[in-house]
Amino acid sequence: MKRALSIIAIVFVFIAIFLGFRYYQDTYQSTEAYTMIPEKVPPKVQTKDDSGKVIVGSYSYNYKFKFVTKSGKEQTMKYELNGENVKPFKPGAYAKAEISKTRINKGPNYVNKSEVPSKALEKLN
Repeated sequence: MKRALSIIAIVFVFIAIFLGFRYYQDTYQSTEAYTMIPEKVPPKVQTKDDSGKVIVGSYSYNYKFKFVTKSGKEQTMKYELNGENVKPFKPGAYAKAEISKTRINKGPNYVNKSEVPSKALEKLN
């Protein structure tokens, strides 16, 4: 009986380690990706927290970006640009970000068109 419980415990530990590793990969393992800022600027709205409560003095622009990696893989992600004196991204500009399967981990930050890899540039235009 003790041996069976030990085996079950070991199996659960391996499952927990596997799930933790998958979560880390999906959430934090980033890839460099590029986007072109949409021509249409989203409306400026008051920022809301996760429960829907308005954050006084903070405003947001809610973007939907099509990111393309160096290899040409496409991924669409939402991004909320917010702050007290927030200004929208410049329409038509190029940006680079570090993205995972589930989130934008760093950026987006402006880059010159010449810095965008050719495979990504083809899919962005």
